[in-house]
This record gives sequence, structure tokens and C-alpha cells, in this order.
Amino acid sequence: HQHVDHAVRRVVVDVPSACPLRATDVQWAFEGLEIFDPSTGVVGPFVLTSSSDREMLAHYGSETSARRWRSITPVALPDEAKRRRIEPTRLREEAKPASERILEEKRAAAAIGAALRHAGLRNHIVDVAVQREPFEPRGSRAEVFAAGSRFVKEQLWHVEIELAEPARGLLQLGDGRFLGLGLMAPVPEVVGVFGFKIDTDSSLDAESLVRALRRAVMSRVQVAIGKRTLGPYFSGHEQDGTPAHAPHLAMHWDPVARRLLIFTPHALEHRSATRDERSWSSTLDLALDGFDDLRAGRVGRFGLQRCTISELAEYATRSKVWRSVRPYSVTRHRKVSSAEQAIIEDLILECARRGLPRPHVEVLAIRSQPGRGLEGDLRLEFASAVAGPIALGRTRYLGGGLFRQADRASSRDRG
Repeated sequence: HQHVDHAVRRVVVDVPSACPLRATDVQWAFEGLEIFDPSTGVVGPFVLTSSSDREMLAHYGSETSARRWRSITPVALPDEAKRRRIEPTRLREEAKPASERILEEKRAAAAIGAALRHAGLRNHIVDVAVQREPFEPRGSRAEVFAAGSRFVKEQLWHVEIELAEPARGLLQLGDGRFLGLGLMAPVPEVVGVFGFKIDTDSSLDAESLVRALRRAVMSRVQVAIGKRTLGPYFSGHEQDGTPAHAPHLAMHWDPVARRLLIFTPHALEHRSATRDERSWSSTLDLALDGFDDLRAGRVGRFGLQRCTISELAEYATRSKVWRSVRPYSVTRHRKVSSAEQAIIEDLILECARRGLPRPHVEVLAIRSQPGRGLEGDLRLEFASAVAGPIALGRTRYLGGGLFRQADRASSRDRG
């Protein structure tokens, strides 16, 4: 729960297979154990009792595998990865420049690979982030855990890693992994959102790029399923070529982050996937494995790099304010007093159809083009935070009406 604290309520004792003591004997030794101060004889405020309930262990990945992990207790790294200590009385004089902080974080990130190997994992690291602040809302800073340990606070880092292959918990990293430090918890993956980064900085034709992505995805899925018919979930069309009325994949281009995105219907509609949709989503995931080259005709040929889980999480997070990064196209041009009023009313009705609360709509730009109808750049503000991804309007399945959190959206040309 978002308001829970991270106080220690359970202790896990891991007995390795090479231990000369039997696991039952170790359990007996800990059963009824009281903590006391040998110098004063004062008994601690708790007694250990064994429990057969394994529900809490599941929160730390004991029952499942995951690719993305976050530290609950900070990871203790070697001396070469620790931060430079600043004398508390000389905070201003010894303040670190940004370049030094970046170098410290790079050294710490490099040490995480060795920590994984020491923990018996050979998984390749896709992405890693280190910081002193906790990743969980009510966690504690890394320095707090130095008290009573043999590690100085400069050696402690909170860590988030993403692995190329899933790993199973309980996962503990670093030099303090036998002492309760470096305990990692899995972070759920973003279900129904797939993304690829493009290795170019030039301005791109968004519509042609999205259509090329759609053709490439259909081709790769067809290879994955063999001779079976490609259904409307992937193609967006019925067998007779007419547009599909059933939910299907949505393709998008984010010009701000320069990412190609694929949203499944249940992700866009913020609902649970049906049994068929879960199967189709798994097929899509398999088909996208190794997708690193996109040939987009006259637009060009692009190398692709699959987005990390943390990058995809930007589209599924919650926010009160959202801003379009691709133009919103009205589903129907209503006869009202002005074009601005028409686009506002259409957007409000579209939100209602998609199960979103009524937003306050600010029109940033508006235009009408032959063959495209009325479209505009919009800013939405909801009374309470809503979760993404958000893609609305007539062209929501093919690149239009994509929204991002307002603080992540750019005011530059949206391509």
C-alpha cells in the first residue's frame, strides 16, 4: 500500500545447501530468540517466532521471476564505488560539482555488475540507476542504514536494475547481502506497452513512420504464427479489408522521446486483457524479439533499440496534467459556435467513451486540413491523477492523439 512504512517486521534466514547444519536445527535455534544487550542484560522489544505464511516472500520475488528490481535496503558497494565524504562543517566549501556526482554514480553502476556475479547471477544488465534516495515513497535514504553496520554511509546506494533475462528472488546484492542489506524487490513490468528508440536526430514524417512500423509488426507476427491467418487484432482490418470495429493494436510515434510505440487494446482502455488478448500479446512479444531494423521506404532505414521498462513506465504512470505530443483529430465535427468549442466537446465525449473522467481542456493550437478534418494540440487537466497510456481521437490507432505527462511533453514541433 502506498502509505505503508518500511519498518522491519519479518526476518528471513536463508540456509545454503552447503551449510553443515541442518535447516531444521537452524530454525530451532532462531525459534523464540530474544535480542538483548550483553553488557546491560536489557532484553529487546521482540521475540522471533517461526511462520509458515509465505505471502510476504512473494513481494520479493520468491514465487515469480522479474527483469526489473529495486533495492528496499541499500546495496553496500566496495570502497572504489563509494562517494567522497563531505565534512559536515564545510558543506559549502567541499560541495561536489555535477561532474563529480556523475562520475561517482558511474562507478557505482559499474560495481553492480560485479555484485550480480557475486550473488550467482550471470544476467546481462540492460539498465541501472543508483541514488541515495529510496525508490519507494516511504522508504529511507541509504545513509540511514550505515548506523550499526560495518559500512560507511558513502558505500551505500539504492539501486534499480533491469536485466535482459528474468531473475528469481530472493535477490540480495552487495557486500552486505549476508547482513540484511541489498534486499531487492521486483518491479512489475509495463503490460501492454512496447517501445523502440530510433537512432536519429533528424525530423521525421510521423505518419509514414507509423505506417512502416505497422507493416513491419504485421510481417513479423505473420512469420511467428506461420500459415495461420493474421487476425484483426494485429492488422486492424477484417478479412474483407474493411476497418475492424473490434479493439486492435495502436501504433504511435513520440517525437519528444524519439520512440516508436505499440499499445495493446487493453492497455489503452485500462482494463484487464481477455484470454485471447493475453495470447495475442504474448505472440506480439515473441515477434518483436530481435526487431532492430526498420525500413520505412522514402523516410529511411533506422536502427532500433528496445526501450527499457523504466522508459515504457513513463506512458503508464499517473498524472493530473497531460499534453498532446501528436495532434488530436476529432471523431465528429459538431455544429457549435467555434472550431475550438467543437474540439473541446469532442475530446470530452471521447474521454467518456474511454472511461476517463471529464478533464478541463485547453486548446494550444488548432487547424483544419483537407482530408484530415479538425485537429489540434491540447492540454488536459483532470481533477485527480489518471493512469496512462492515453491516446484519443479518430486517429488514435495510427499515430494520432498521443498524450504524455505535461512535464515530460515538449513545446517544440511535434513532427
